[in-house]
Amino acid sequence: MSADSRNDALTVDTQIGPMDQLSVFQKGLLLVCLPMVFQIVFVGSMSWMTAKAEESLKFERHSKLILMTTERIVGASFDGARLGWLSMATQSPESLKAAKDRLNEIRIQSAKLKELVASDPEQVRNYQDFVLTVDHAVDEGETLVAEGEQGIVMNRKGSDVLRDWRRTINKLSVKARKIADYEEKKRAELPLREDQQRAQLKLVLYAGMAASVVMTFLLLGYFTKTFSRRITFLKKNTERFAREEILLPQLVGADELSALDKSFHYMAATLSSSRRKERAILANSSDVICSLDTDLNFIEANQASLSQWGIEREAITGKNLLSMVVDSDCARVQAAFLSRRKEGHSAVEFRMQKADGTEVHTSWSLTWVAEEGTFYCVSRDVTEEQRLIRAKQEFMSMVSHDIRSPMTALKLLIESVSTGAHGELSSRGVHMLETANHSLSRIIRLVTQILDIDKAGAGEMILQLSEVKLIELISVVTELQSLADNKKLSVKPSVDPNDDELSLLVDKDRISQVLINLLSNAIKYSPRGGVIEIIAVVEGSWIKISVSDCGSGIPADRIETVFERFKQVADASGIHKQGTGLGLAISKTIIELHGGSIGVNSVEGKGSTFWILLPLNQSSAAVHPDG
Repeated sequence: MSADSRNDALTVDTQIGPMDQLSVFQKGLLLVCLPMVFQIVFVGSMSWMTAKAEESLKFERHSKLILMTTERIVGASFDGARLGWLSMATQSPESLKAAKDRLNEIRIQSAKLKELVASDPEQVRNYQDFVLTVDHAVDEGETLVAEGEQGIVMNRKGSDVLRDWRRTINKLSVKARKIADYEEKKRAELPLREDQQRAQLKLVLYAGMAASVVMTFLLLGYFTKTFSRRITFLKKNTERFAREEILLPQLVGADELSALDKSFHYMAATLSSSRRKERAILANSSDVICSLDTDLNFIEANQASLSQWGIEREAITGKNLLSMVVDSDCARVQAAFLSRRKEGHSAVEFRMQKADGTEVHTSWSLTWVAEEGTFYCVSRDVTEEQRLIRAKQEFMSMVSHDIRSPMTALKLLIESVSTGAHGELSSRGVHMLETANHSLSRIIRLVTQILDIDKAGAGEMILQLSEVKLIELISVVTELQSLADNKKLSVKPSVDPNDDELSLLVDKDRISQVLINLLSNAIKYSPRGGVIEIIAVVEGSWIKISVSDCGSGIPADRIETVFERFKQVADASGIHKQGTGLGLAISKTIIELHGGSIGVNSVEGKGSTFWILLPLNQSSAAVHPDG
């Protein structure tokens, strides 16, 4: 690790705090909750102070109500005295009734005043002194009203009662003044208290606003710094990864950024491993792996360019591909690359000149990436493959003309001599010629099969299709009846009478070749005196022809190889029969060219059943049933 890397790592580690152990959600919740708690405290303080202000207002209203009630009692007393004197002087019932009403009002207001001062002990004492005078005034007023009701005209006694009532009312006014003075004293303190409350309210309001702003910025700064530091750390790691430098240590913490950095380290390790593997593949690949621009200039190539073309990878950068292509192939190469820009991916073969001037046949796999405007290519040297293909073609031509033709002529000569056309032969001579003829037949059959396999591989096996009845194909068993008779085998063909007239569009000779191969194998592997069954059935739009023997069967682990070339699988008894190992491979090719399929079902100890599926009509679109 470089010095800068160690410094970066040290800076990150020493700055990790408790907040880094919280998830992003928890941090966000904290960022919201802290100001919210402060706001709740602030609002609570404001509510408490507001409640205090409301108490002052309530006190003022209460004090006014006490004063008003006291004044009503005193006023009602004066009115009662005036109305009582007037009722005695004028004998007026209305005045008398009004005097009674004033007395009742005094009682009501006195009870109300008692409730109003009940919470203040000092006022309760003042009220008790005041209410004695009120009760005395009420008693005197009732006496005066009673005399007025008796129709007593103002006399000396009435005058004395009225004078006493007036004196009592004067006392009542003095004591009411005492209650009023006490309330006035308390109300005088109220403005000072209200000023203090307003000052406190302003202080709390301004302090709360300032504290809220400061807390918001502090929290924002702290969280921003925390996230910014950790995101900067992630950014450094991405830059170091892009420069293919060693990453800084993983972030410590339990938040999402730590998890992201952990995933990034895992991804970087995986990609680094992939890069190492890619470089190893590029360095050790025998094929040239390169990229070209739209003008076919090399952008980059691996070291295989030296071994394949004799040009160092550094020297090939900027070189044009067409300058290395044989002149006669240039136009085709240009057209191929142009068409690949439309198709995206394909392959092309052409000849190139190596640095020493020699020609090399190359096979190119092309991929066009439009977003980058680049061809990504893999070039393989197929010079040796081309030579082998030509050698194979020459060999197959030699086999066809220089081996099979003379052998066929020799076979005809042997058959002619063995019939005595050129003189009598001894029995031993006839036997030797028959042996030679049999061996030649085997060799000619092998050569024919080799040629068939080659044609199939090259796509040159051409089918001569014609409409053939199913019964005609099954009748091929008569050609091998003599072989079956030699082993005392019973061959039982089975075709549903309703299917006798069914026909198939096939190459009769090729399908007969397949059936003869299957039947000859069944004869070969069946024990003496056994039974061989040939069954043809219709399954949907398909004909299924099965050939079943009564041999030892095929081992389960070898069934999949029976259709491979030169594979002659022994039966369950372990005995190999004489053959080339090409018959089933050729049969598989012929059936697949007809659009059908071939397979085998075998049970060890009970025999094998080879089957083929052919379409009733070559043009019908059918689905294979399970074989």
